[in-house]
Amino acid sequence: MRCGRLRTCFAWLILLPSAASSDREELPDAECQVPAVNLLQARLDQTLSIQDVQKPWDVHMYLVGTTHKAGTSLLMQVMGGAFRSLGATYSCQVMPNVWGELVTEDGNHTCADSPDAKIRFDIDVTQESLETVRELSGPGGMRAVMSVRDPAAMLASAYCYHHRGEEYDLWPYPEITSMGPAEGMRLLSGELLRIFGHMTEAFEARQNDTFVVRYENITRSSEDFDCILREMMAFLFDGLITPEEHEHILAQAQEADLNRRTDTNSTKDQYRAEHTNDEECEKTAMLVLPSLVDIYANITKLQRRLHYA
Repeated sequence: MRCGRLRTCFAWLILLPSAASSDREELPDAECQVPAVNLLQARLDQTLSIQDVQKPWDVHMYLVGTTHKAGTSLLMQVMGGAFRSLGATYSCQVMPNVWGELVTEDGNHTCADSPDAKIRFDIDVTQESLETVRELSGPGGMRAVMSVRDPAAMLASAYCYHHRGEEYDLWPYPEITSMGPAEGMRLLSGELLRIFGHMTEAFEARQNDTFVVRYENITRSSEDFDCILREMMAFLFDGLITPEEHEHILAQAQEADLNRRTDTNSTKDQYRAEHTNDEECEKTAMLVLPSLVDIYANITKLQRRLHYA
């Protein structure tokens, strides 16, 4: 199975190496390798014995790191569902946020006050987040998954989202609804460039304990979504869950795929209406962005560091 229109299934999407190691982001054109089920089946006897005494978070410390709204919603739904299906009931937030916990059933816990939490959720993932969990993870090591997105598209998307009145009473300001793309993106750029910087530094701090998902690719098609999710779950839980649990997680995660057809009145269609922008607005904003010379110069630097350019 090939990952949609990607020339390589592994390029950009799966486990990325340390910055100090050889560049493995572009691999030769080949059929998408989907080793998850085979790997898990090969280790079934080991898995069943492990499962009797421990859960994946008894082996690894987990970090789910996001940066942008759509990516946060997607990974929260996918990873929250995965952990819950495996029996997790306790997680913490690296920083307090309106999104809530991934799996905690008894209220919100900040990671600073919950050092025993082995599942951590950070909606503004930073280099410090990765390095802290890596240091705390002990002999089992860390398993992290983080999303990245082209900062130019993030700025255009943020403008269109707020320009149409979403989160009207929250940041940035109500007056953005009457601003054109140049004025609106300039208004947003100060805070967003800070966030883009965090995302970029975290991306550069990745090692072989971190799985990076590019939002553009996982949302391109259902085929891409399934292929990437299969690789991601194999990376996070290889040898620690049964093949049946693995397949259940994948089937459940498909609820987060906005490309799949749903009933007109479904929750997914409601989410799509509320959280996706008008394509013409985003196209216009992207065309205007280069005219904001100082902002665009900063964004192009970040794009190069993130391997978008």
